[in-house]
Formats: sequence, structure tokens, C-alpha cells
Amino acid sequence: EAVSKKAEAEDALSQETIENALPKGFPLSGSATMKEAEDGEHMLIFTAAQGINVLTTGTGTVEIVDADELYGTRIVIDHGNGYQSVYRNSGTALVKNGETLGKGYILFSVGKENQELGYQIMFNGEYVDPLTMIEING
Repeated sequence: EAVSKKAEAEDALSQETIENALPKGFPLSGSATMKEAEDGEHMLIFTAAQGINVLTTGTGTVEIVDADELYGTRIVIDHGNGYQSVYRNSGTALVKNGETLGKGYILFSVGKENQELGYQIMFNGEYVDPLTMIEING
């Protein structure tokens, strides 16, 4: 019976780990306006007030921090389950390549000059509609 209970606890922990890695959290610490990109890129564009933070939507490892032609900076988080989340903002990245992050970790702080966030989700290298994944409350 003890072995069975231990196996159940391990299964529950494993399921929680898998669930936390899915990029389905809301990518901002507060409210924002949201629209879909017009060019069919499967991108959500959020406009947030100063003081809001851009957050990781699931646990993962920072795969890329580089320049983005339209937004200034791009951060790609690998969630280890075929999913990647992509954050595009003109602010200063607060993470480095190779860092392991929990869900809700701050990637950018929104200020006067970087109120727009481009957010995308990829599954097995293909962009998917983030509206089918993220949890929006309110």
C-alpha cells in the first residue's frame, strides 16, 4: 500500500510538472488590451500600462534572447514538451540564454517606451493560435 501511495504521489507530481510547463498562463502581470496580428501570424499583440511585467506563461528554459526587427527584443522559452513561447518587446530583457525559469518569471518590465508585447506559441516548430492555449481571466 505504501508503494502504491508513493507511485500515486509521483504520478501527481509528474502531471503537475507537465501542466506547469504548458505555455497557457497569461503573459502579463496585469490587464492589457489585446488584438490579433492582422497578417495571420498567430500572434497576439498586447498593449499594457507602465509598471506591468511581461511574464513566462509556463516553466522552461530560455533558448533565445536576440534582436527582433519589429519589436526590438525577442525571447524564446523552450518548455521541453514540444512547446515554445515567443515574447517580442522593445524593453530590456531581464533573462539570459540558458536560464531555467518558473511560470510567472519576469521577462520584461513595461515602461513608457515598450508598452506593446507580441506573443506567440509554437508546437513542434509550427506557430499555433495562442488563443487556444492561454488562460484569460476577466
